[in-house]
Formats: sequence, structure tokens, C-alpha cells
Amino acid sequence: MCIRDRIHRDVKSADILLDQNLAAKIADFGLCRPVPSLYDSHVSTEVKGTLGYLDPEYYKRRKLTQKADVYSFGVVLFEVLCARAAVNLVAVEAVSEKVGFATWAMQCYKCGSIDDLVDPHLAGNVRPQCLMAFVDLGIQCLADRSAERPTMGEVLNTLERILSLQDSLEEQEPNTTQFL
Repeated sequence: MCIRDRIHRDVKSADILLDQNLAAKIADFGLCRPVPSLYDSHVSTEVKGTLGYLDPEYYKRRKLTQKADVYSFGVVLFEVLCARAAVNLVAVEAVSEKVGFATWAMQCYKCGSIDDLVDPHLAGNVRPQCLMAFVDLGIQCLADRSAERPTMGEVLNTLERILSLQDSLEEQEPNTTQFL
């Protein structure tokens, strides 16, 4: 997603690698497509990618925009927050059916069941306001309509702001476990 004139089309946790400094790097650009020109709002193309990470606009309407990668990154963000794989179907007790991971995360958020959503090990190491900011960002990334999602630049700025807040709160209480 550092390549601004390309749409990755297959952002998933397996394609995010960490270097020796734990800096994330995106890999596997085999499905990559050029960004639409100034005169086009999207690219119409055959749907490619990994089930569980696909942008709903992309797989339902074949409308590919840069926001497709934002949606996929939102799924990755929830994988980290929940410590669950995106491709597992989740049983929803109230409806007695199985739904996809992103749908389940959205349902938990809308019902206010954040405790069911977030990995308890993570919740103990991240300040509540930072955790909620991560969840809010993930929800924004998973918006059904691409126009309602942030840009990848906005996602990056928000993540940096949340991590900065986490660091500043830890400095106020030096005996706490450090996040990341």
C-alpha cells in the first residue's frame, strides 16, 4: 500500500511481513492493479483476492478502488484485535447462523459487545481509550460503501496518533506493560 498508484487487491495478514526492526512490509503484489485514472472512479475487473478480506463493493459490483485495500486492512486490524483468523465463520447465537468475521465484528460493535470482540490478553496491555480507538478505526475501514472508508493515509495517521497516545499514557504510569 506504499505504492500509491496501485491497488494490491489481496491485503491479508499472511502478506504482511515484519523486518528485523518489526516494521511491517506488504508482500505478494501478484494481483496488483493500477489505480483508476483521473477520469475514472474505479476499475471494473474480475474479482480476485482472498475470501474473508474482500471488499463487498468489489466482489458484489466488481467496483475496484483504493478503498478495497482499506477494507482488507480493516479485517487485518480486527484479526489483531480479536486474535482470530478472518476466514473462520463465527456462530451467532441470537440468529443461530454462521457469519463471516467482518460481519461478526460489526455486529459486536453495533451491540456494544466490545468485550466479546477484543482478545482479553490485548485488553490488559492496551489503554481502554486506545483500544476503543483501534476498534473505531477498524469499523471505519469495514464500512460497506467505499466512500465512507478512510484513505490509507488517514488510517496511517490515526494509527500513529493512537500509538502516540498509548506511549504518552504509559509514560505517566512507568510500571505498566508496554504495548508493541
